[in-house]
Amino acid sequence: MSEWHELIRRIEDELALLEGELSGVKPLFDKLRDSDPDFVEMRAAALSIHSFYNGCENVFALVAKHFDKRVPSGLKWHRQLLDQMCEATEYRPAIISQQEYDMLAEYLTFRHLVRHSYPGSLSWYRFSEIARDLYSAHRLIERRIRAFLSFLNGGTEQ
Repeated sequence: MSEWHELIRRIEDELALLEGELSGVKPLFDKLRDSDPDFVEMRAAALSIHSFYNGCENVFALVAKHFDKRVPSGLKWHRQLLDQMCEATEYRPAIISQQEYDMLAEYLTFRHLVRHSYPGSLSWYRFSEIARDLYSAHRLIERRIRAFLSFLNGGTEQ
């Protein structure tokens, strides 16, 4: 059994929760490829995007805690955690590339908007692109996290 068994289990749990969230709202996002949402659909899409980023961040926080022995704090901790995951350390590979960092930074910005504004102020125009890219973003990040799990299990980084 790997010395990282508990960390692997917790990351797998996060991936399963994220998959469940996105599976449940797939019919909505399929519809949004071809049409604009009404107010309720837009709020549901916004919350799902928020949940996607939170799921990614939960995995990153687990990695930071167990490998780096530090999870950022303070006003900019979300961005600092994303920065941290883009860097390899002596003990682990980078979890995400610069391209994935840039993509996730857009989701982080949107997550901040959802958390700190009134839902009625959301504009579909402002987030339709990341909404339509949500499932490809999820697949990309899940592949990177699974590559990291392979690393934990004694495999190679990529």
